[in-house]
Amino acid sequence: MKVEITDNVCIVTRETGDPKFRNGGWATAETSFFTHVRKTLDAQGIHLFNTTMGREGHLMDDAQRILRPLKPRGTDALPEHNFGIYYGEYAIHDAAEVFNTQGKVVLLVTRSYWKTLPVSAPVL
Repeated sequence: MKVEITDNVCIVTRETGDPKFRNGGWATAETSFFTHVRKTLDAQGIHLFNTTMGREGHLMDDAQRILRPLKPRGTDALPEHNFGIYYGEYAIHDAAEVFNTQGKVVLLVTRSYWKTLPVSAPVL
């Protein structure tokens, strides 16, 4: 699996020996696909967290996946890789199925995922 990130898109291309992603078992095909993309990015030194957009408070479907940086804790320092990656055509078709049939998927990249965080107010 080859993963390339540009300004506002992430292109995932099939390589020889890549698995096909299917629904069944413990995860959907799209969940497994995003897990493989995350592992490929980890190998490139880009550490992201795989979660659902609904759980993050976005007004999106509860099953739609997003790769995002870990939340900054304790300081206002933002993570080194401060962007989120998701599939923009989620409502139309599954990213894993597109990857299986076409061999290439274009994911969207949202820059500045975490804004500068205010210093926490003291608890009274």
